This record gives sequence, structure tokens and C-alpha cells, in this order.
Amino acid sequence: MNTNRVKKKRYTIFVGLKDKDERLQKIQTKRIIQLVNLCCREYGLAFSCFVQNGGYIHERGDYVFENSLCIVFIEPDEKLIDEIGKDLCAFLNQESVMVTVDEIESYFISESLS
Repeated sequence: MNTNRVKKKRYTIFVGLKDKDERLQKIQTKRIIQLVNLCCREYGLAFSCFVQNGGYIHERGDYVFENSLCIVFIEPDEKLIDEIGKDLCAFLNQESVMVTVDEIESYFISESLS
């Protein structure tokens, strides 16, 4: 058992890739990931992201099935998560983005062949 385990918070931002007004994905997924990379680099945050499929019900009651981006951060400043969420919401013309917070345990493993 690793004794260097540390309890941390994991923040996840879920952002749909379809424009809220036109209900179409106007920007290629690859370009959106590049935008996330630039945004996180500017804020000095390490992250992981992946594309997933899901459904969303808009405030007007419309249901849309779309790809979404799931962006994961471990132990960031919560204010920065809010700023990134706002940026992505505005840049991608979203009704909203969802942020989840989980308490996790983490540790690092390091090894080399030399």
C-alpha cells in the first residue's frame, strides 16, 4: 500500500459541443480541444479531457443529443474552474456548462529502467 496517498478534490467540467441557438456543432472537436489546451495553459492548470456522447434538455424543454467534452482537473483553485467554465460557455455559445466536484485519493508512481 502506498503511504503517500493524499485526499484532493477533482473538478470536472462538462461542456456540450453544439451551439445553443443553432443546435449544430459549429467548431470541430479538434479545434475545441486546442482551445481548452490554450485556456488551461494560460491559467496554469494541468488537465485531462475526453469526448463523450450524451443528451441535454435545454431550458425551453428541447432535447439535444450531442458530443460533449469532459475536462478533469485535480486540486485546482476553484475560482479558476469557474473562470474556465465561463470562458468555455461564452466561446462555445452554450446555455450552461456543468461542473462536478468529487473528493478523491491520489498518489504518484515513478519508475525508470536505469
